[in-house]
Amino acid sequence: MRQSGKTTLVKRMCPGYLSFDDDALVGATEAGTWDQFLAQPRPLALDEVQKAPRVFSRLKLWIDERRRPGQFVLTGSVRFLSRRAIRESLTGRTALLELLPLTVAEAHGRPLADTVSRLLTLDDAALRRLEAEAWCSATTLESYCARGGMPGICFHRNESVRRHAWDSHLDAVLARDLQLVYATRIGVARMKALFAHMAAQQGEPLPLARMARIVGSSDKTTAQVLHAFESLFLIRRHGKSWYCEDMGLAASACKAAWLHNAVPLRRWVFGELLSQLHIHHANNHEFGEYRTRGGAFIPFVITVENAMLLLSVDAAPAPSEKSLKSLGSFRGRARHITRVALHAGDEGWRTPRGIWCLPARWLA
Repeated sequence: MRQSGKTTLVKRMCPGYLSFDDDALVGATEAGTWDQFLAQPRPLALDEVQKAPRVFSRLKLWIDERRRPGQFVLTGSVRFLSRRAIRESLTGRTALLELLPLTVAEAHGRPLADTVSRLLTLDDAALRRLEAEAWCSATTLESYCARGGMPGICFHRNESVRRHAWDSHLDAVLARDLQLVYATRIGVARMKALFAHMAAQQGEPLPLARMARIVGSSDKTTAQVLHAFESLFLIRRHGKSWYCEDMGLAASACKAAWLHNAVPLRRWVFGELLSQLHIHHANNHEFGEYRTRGGAFIPFVITVENAMLLLSVDAAPAPSEKSLKSLGSFRGRARHITRVALHAGDEGWRTPRGIWCLPARWLA
């Protein structure tokens, strides 16, 4: 789970709460002193538990002796098994949940949409309903692209305050948390430069050699740094490309006027699709991209059961001819294939080739 925004949630869920941000508590548990741990009521929330690897072994013993579900809630800002010091996976004893950044709808107090399901069976009537129910304006989407969806930061109205919060967050993650996953001598400034470069190039293939030059290290070491970035919820791989986990952090890192190119819109679509699939389709989907040597590119290919949804993204009022050709060139074996060209305009229509052209903001 992500660091920011989870503390209030777990405190509401659990009568017991311990945070391993407390160095004294970490020291006690690593020394084998469990008095404070054992005295807490259940269910017990253990926050930032990745900082105390020995707790995982103790939990395994406790759960094996007391077979009762829901005794503990473990939270942290690192994917637990990315830490070599954590030797117990607790397989068969845990259920893993990931808190994604707030979507634009959730940030405005609205329920998360399931537009993916609607697009999989899109017809003229569904198109009219999408248009009638569209609520997210271009201004709302532009604001979200700049703010992101991390609770605790995204709701700051002052841009300079948000940027300072993001910068402090990234410094802390790279200087402190990254060392838990991969001990490296690469300086924070070089790693920030790498993250900023990835933020500005989201959705594009990034050669490892180019990224290695940015951090001034070998390809092997750079690959380890990228793995650490993933483990710290900074980036997420998608096919041959990468996306930043949160739009606000990415916008702050690359300090660019994002909305003048396709990167922010494509990144927003990626996050929206990821959230909808994560919540509404759980383990019942595949999510990837399509590229050919001939230049065809479809950034988002979704398979749900025997139906496929192909989506291109253009930051113009209408889809580009390249996007339309890429969508038309795809030959899949699914029973039903829906081709959608998302754009930054306000109108929706269907081309003679059967491709649906829709405003991207209708996804929300």
